[in-house]
Amino acid sequence: GRHIKYRGMSDPRKLGIVERYFAEIRDVPRLEERIKCMLFARTAESSLDKVEEQQNIVHEVCHEMKTCEPFLKLLQAVLELGNHLNRGSHRAGAVGFKLDALLKLADIKAVDKKTSLLQFVIDQLRKQDPSIDSLVDAMPHVKAASTIQLSAVEAMIAELRAGLKLVRDQVAVAKEHAEENGSERFVESMEEFLATASASFAALEQGQRDVVAELEDVTRYYGETFVRADPVKTIRTIQEFLTIFRKISLANMIAKGKGSMNSGSRPGSRASSRPSSAQPSPVKTKGSDSINAGNGNAINVDVSI
Repeated sequence: GRHIKYRGMSDPRKLGIVERYFAEIRDVPRLEERIKCMLFARTAESSLDKVEEQQNIVHEVCHEMKTCEPFLKLLQAVLELGNHLNRGSHRAGAVGFKLDALLKLADIKAVDKKTSLLQFVIDQLRKQDPSIDSLVDAMPHVKAASTIQLSAVEAMIAELRAGLKLVRDQVAVAKEHAEENGSERFVESMEEFLATASASFAALEQGQRDVVAELEDVTRYYGETFVRADPVKTIRTIQEFLTIFRKISLANMIAKGKGSMNSGSRPGSRASSRPSSAQPSPVKTKGSDSINAGNGNAINVDVSI
């Protein structure tokens, strides 16, 4: 355009930096689309890495859920205990139970109102195999996997798919109008990007299909129903249980520490010669059962798992 103060002057070198920039790009065809392509090319790698990271977490957690020995031993112990408590009823002889039953074990208390059924199971397993204490450490990816939203991951994949389509379309248009300003350079840089990004994206799409298949497989492995709208429900249930397990294990460690500190006799003190009182027998109710917890407490429960 013309400036009223500088009539007849058309030397771009006399313009400011900003003005010179706009003077250079004003003749670039389809400028908005090309800028979008370049921005996508700059951010695509980061998005690909984020999706791949989420997929790797799911791969790891599915493997842990099938191979974690302490967890499988605990499930077996809970099943056996449930069958014992439910013997004589139509629930006896069960071959499995729903995972959300694990969340109820901490709420079922002994007659002392303190010891829970889960504490009893953990204590008994610890006597046989101390590795049960490493349960949480043996499943390190459960917490991260339980927060993954598969819909959000698939939305990121959809954005990548749309971005790649935009780049391909603009490269095709630029080739049709090769005589346009800057088309050759744009095509060269975008084709170089597409050569690597397309292959990475294809692998990512296959990886997503594998993730869904693995989640469905591990869900059915535990006898649960796979719901496409909530594919990590089983993982979330296990994470809730591990949180409860961690709290009980920590409480047990603290109790043992206090017990060891108080176990020694005080100087000058004499042991009582009075016989210890007998432990009261547990009060049974209809349909209930009791198990000795090994510490003098009777687990008196009515449970169906």
